[in-house]
Amino acid sequence: MISPIQRGFTIVEAVIIIAIIGVIGLVGYVAYNTFQKQAANESSSQVSTASDVPEAPTIESKSGLDAASATIDDINLDDESDLSQLDSELDTF
Repeated sequence: MISPIQRGFTIVEAVIIIAIIGVIGLVGYVAYNTFQKQAANESSSQVSTASDVPEAPTIESKSGLDAASATIDDINLDDESDLSQLDSELDTF
């Protein structure tokens, strides 16, 4: 005889619940993979080359430091005349 207070699930009910959760998970997994493949296809068709991307302005290019640093890089520190040129370049800052 079954007692009037029955608690818990039977093994059949537990297996059915696990099967339902598995089916829902499988549908979600397939949908996610399809979404990932579509995104990869779209991004590969929109890939640009480095020549297509404009160069971002930097602080150096806006302030003219690029030209000054190029000039400073060309100075030979062993030559006295170049050292005076270096001093004059540094005075511009």
